[in-house]
Amino acid sequence: MIAEEIENQINLAGADLKVEIVKDAEGKSRLFFQSTDGNPMAIRDVSGNIIDNLGITTGTYNQQGPVSFDPENAIFNFNGVNTVYQSNRIEGLIPDITFNIRSAGQANIEVRKTLSGGMLKGLLESRDEVVSKYMRDLDKLAYNFMSEVNQAHFEGFGLDGKSQRAFFDIYTGNIDGYPDIGASRSMKVDRNVQLNVNILAAAARDPFNTAANGLPISEGTGSGNNALLMSNLKFKHTMSEGTATFNQFFNEIISDIGTKANEASRIVNNQELLLMKLENVREQTSGVSLDEEMTNMIKFQHAYNAAARIINTVDQMIQTVISLGS
Repeated sequence: MIAEEIENQINLAGADLKVEIVKDAEGKSRLFFQSTDGNPMAIRDVSGNIIDNLGITTGTYNQQGPVSFDPENAIFNFNGVNTVYQSNRIEGLIPDITFNIRSAGQANIEVRKTLSGGMLKGLLESRDEVVSKYMRDLDKLAYNFMSEVNQAHFEGFGLDGKSQRAFFDIYTGNIDGYPDIGASRSMKVDRNVQLNVNILAAAARDPFNTAANGLPISEGTGSGNNALLMSNLKFKHTMSEGTATFNQFFNEIISDIGTKANEASRIVNNQELLLMKLENVREQTSGVSLDEEMTNMIKFQHAYNAAARIINTVDQMIQTVISLGS
């Protein structure tokens, strides 16, 4: 059962929720959550059936759905109130639980305990947010670079006079609805190019002549115009919606990493200074000064000796008085 699978995942995440797929008053299917404190929450797609529109099918709940699905298409109903979020990250509806619904038709619902702080939270944020963001940026860079080079190489001709061959292995990954995820880890030169450099499409298409059947032909073995075209891709604005080159986009990633690292280092230094100051205050408040205690000991010893002399003198005076009375 779909609901049982989701409920098992939620329980593994440390939450105690009851999960059901129910029909609402409009006859639409909803994914219904009931927490131990009695607060209900339900999710359905604005257009109707969550099972169909979020790609939930029998035996799984993370299959890819229609590519038109976006986070804002999901209606969250909490305590009878419908809320539409502009983000796929939902927090606060149920204490210590965060819901992540992937966009682009992906009904992968992640539920896990929310950590308020500490090293574990920092490691999780680094893995799931910081590193993940830079990996996505590198995947975009690799995917666009391979696509642009392949497109140019496809139009060029090798020494054998043939064209329409890729330079890089054509990446066909499609994870969470995104075709570029994993591209940076799968980037490699096509096997045929590795084995035979003569098929490198360095020559461009002859702009004035064609083959007898009307197909394009090479400018000739001495042509390197297509190689120049591919090398000039470094100046083409292919990234950031046509506003940055490959180098500029990569430099932005490195610059952002450097800025974040410097900021993190500064925060660590500030926290260490603050901790040192608090330690000093604690020691001043509750610590023991050996010099001060030694001074007090000498002072009390002198006071004791003085008191002993006074008692001895008084005792002698009493003995004298007693002797005179006799």
